[in-house]
Amino acid sequence: MAQVNLDTASRLDIVCRKGDTFSLGIDFGVEIPLQGDDPEDATLQGQWKMQVRTSQNEESTSPVYNTIYNPSGTIDTASTDFKFTRETGDAENSKLVITCDAQDLNTSGEYVYDLQHKKIQGLSEEIKTYLYGKFTVVEDVTNS
Repeated sequence: MAQVNLDTASRLDIVCRKGDTFSLGIDFGVEIPLQGDDPEDATLQGQWKMQVRTSQNEESTSPVYNTIYNPSGTIDTASTDFKFTRETGDAENSKLVITCDAQDLNTSGEYVYDLQHKKIQGLSEEIKTYLYGKFTVVEDVTNS
């Protein structure tokens, strides 16, 4: 029996500490598109989305941590937990850096997350999940 697997997402479990600044640099080895930043094609836009939830099947409640960029390049004002930047280099040789301010990383526990990118070109869109896994926020002793 033949089979095709279209799930190309990679598992990456993340452990961080409550109240600490979060910074994760990821080198996908390919172009890292950001919001509307392609000077050669003004119709090409991208948006990153990362959500941390209590369980994989819990879609009815708000995420514990959340950030969504809209096509205009602005952060969804309802939630600004994670920020996405491209670190040094050109679009084809760069890292996606995900950060979260210490005061925003304020709920400890064991969760699940995924990281998606939506590429919008004209009227078509392509959505790809790059990473998924456990997201553990360890309780801290020192209060900020």
